[in-house]
Amino acid sequence: MSESNAAQIRPPLRGLNSRDIIHGLREDEAIQLNNWITTNDVLSVRPGYLLQSAPALPSNIQSVIYYSNGGQSKSFAAAGTALYDVSGTAAPSVLTGINPEVVEKNFQTAAGAFLFAVDGAGKLLRYNGTSWVVVSDITGAPTRGYQHLEAYKQRMYFLEKSSSTLYYLAAGSISGTMQSFPVGPYLTRGGHLVAIATLTSDGGEGVDDRLVLLSSEGEAVVYTGTDPGDPERWSLVGVYYVGLPVGKRCVTKFGGDLLVMTMQGISSFSRLLTATSPANPAITDVIYPLYRTLTNTYQGLWGWQLVVEPSIPALVCNVPAPGGLQLIYPLKSKAWSTFTGWATNGLSIQQSNTIAGIGTRAVKLFTGTSDNGTVIVASLITAPRRYNRAGDTRLTLYRNFFQHSGAASTRTAFPHNLATTNLAATLTAAVSGAVWDTALWNNAFWVSGDAFQRNWENTQAEIGREHSLALEVTLTSGTLNWLETDLLWQRAALVRSS
Repeated sequence: MSESNAAQIRPPLRGLNSRDIIHGLREDEAIQLNNWITTNDVLSVRPGYLLQSAPALPSNIQSVIYYSNGGQSKSFAAAGTALYDVSGTAAPSVLTGINPEVVEKNFQTAAGAFLFAVDGAGKLLRYNGTSWVVVSDITGAPTRGYQHLEAYKQRMYFLEKSSSTLYYLAAGSISGTMQSFPVGPYLTRGGHLVAIATLTSDGGEGVDDRLVLLSSEGEAVVYTGTDPGDPERWSLVGVYYVGLPVGKRCVTKFGGDLLVMTMQGISSFSRLLTATSPANPAITDVIYPLYRTLTNTYQGLWGWQLVVEPSIPALVCNVPAPGGLQLIYPLKSKAWSTFTGWATNGLSIQQSNTIAGIGTRAVKLFTGTSDNGTVIVASLITAPRRYNRAGDTRLTLYRNFFQHSGAASTRTAFPHNLATTNLAATLTAAVSGAVWDTALWNNAFWVSGDAFQRNWENTQAEIGREHSLALEVTLTSGTLNWLETDLLWQRAALVRSS
């Protein structure tokens, strides 16, 4: 009998990699990493979500928005043709006759705190801390309806639907006469303006702030100043190509920077201004084939959104895929993974919480150990590893090590010769669950308490040139971290050609 050799398989703490050829993957990278998250150098099954107190709404929630004046805060959900207050134990309708695809902006003036919002039909909405109205006290407003909005240097700015014109109110005003400013002459690629945001240098509001206008053809027009109507107090910083934007909610604040979601990837805006390709790649560079497949497939759907989740913290890219899909990027580990099971079209950061709409309910994400009572199933496939450099390998025994409080079941398999498959296709299928073949799995095992699975088990693996580890965990209660897997292997008697 061939001599047994020992090896350890460590968690893929560098996260997903769908960019590189399979032979180029590092041992700490993964082909699939779904419903796992890397924090503090530990690979953990993701948190769950809990229902908010508000009852179910009549229709599925499409947007969640947040009002705060420092002392009072309110959470609103747009569903069907109405806006609902979901802050408490009731969910009264506060405005009807709207389109639920809503973007919003809080705005402070000397008269108080207000929340402006633009719905999917181009209506401008306003909340004063007590009641909502469809705005009718503005003259000179866009005739085609509103596309997007932003608060910049004590003014409210607005984009018109299918237009290259910027509109703005007087400083500190929430009504009155709206002025217009043409941006079209700078859009050398054509198209219209789709989103607007503020870029800062210090993470706050100050003289270094710049106004960023994104066009449908991928250009960013950047201005600085306080009054577009006064050439002495308004100037063009530059026009930059950043990539075709994905959705209306394609940009989010990130400290003093902006993160921009385009067909080319998710990128730091300040780095895009100074980058020369291929330097300073998008932060999605390592998962670009997966990202591009998702954007090509779901680009035209409402639900794309970028937020920075504060408790982990992590960047969350919401994808409007059937059943729900998020691309997760913890800011410390910078290791991408995917989440499934959260079918949402709208997220909102509310103080230290991430509130979302799942179906007809408002929920709090990244909390609890189940999805409102539904178990969390986490799965991964590690990069293939060759144990016998001289030929094929027979994997004989393994034992998984978990740190766990609660109860969970696990399944383990060792697929071989994955290098013969298309990695991008494998990863895309893995996200949907199609890659899992029940014939691959050995028996399921239960772990409970703060326990480790220490028993050696038969791998049931076929002889192969290289093997990956496929691990599935069904978390019934508590939390679970995967620490490592010990493995015994032998040199196979024959060298296989496949």
